[in-house]
Amino acid sequence: MAAPTATITFVSSTNSFIYVAFDQAVTNNAGNALSRYDFALSISGGNSSYLSLASDPAAIYDLGSNTYKIEFDWTGGDPEFHPNGSETITVAPATATSIKNSSNEYWTASVSNDALNARDDIKIIITNEEDIDLWFYLYTGFQSVAA
Repeated sequence: MAAPTATITFVSSTNSFIYVAFDQAVTNNAGNALSRYDFALSISGGNSSYLSLASDPAAIYDLGSNTYKIEFDWTGGDPEFHPNGSETITVAPATATSIKNSSNEYWTASVSNDALNARDDIKIIITNEEDIDLWFYLYTGFQSVAA
């Protein structure tokens, strides 16, 4: 069996998660399900010098069929800058022995997307509290919590 390979199959429109598909079943070095600590993230190009991407994914989810949803956090950075569509996000194994197949062959190559989705300033008119809750849910995927 050949070493695993991967591709980025989807980048969210909010630049908050990607899907990574492996060509075969993979586990971490201990033979367990993959965790966020098995991956490393980086960003380059475009406005990347003004953006800060956490190197550890925020979370990962096994979507089945050897596909994983990898959520990531933007940390700090210059609030005046957003991804302009020419940034590249790279996903790699956290170490040379982080991710392997059943034959103990390791995924060692990184994988990159073509570009993050351009994200210009969004102008939204909110007229009432229900609209705020709906916008927050649609934008983040989380239900807002009243203070």
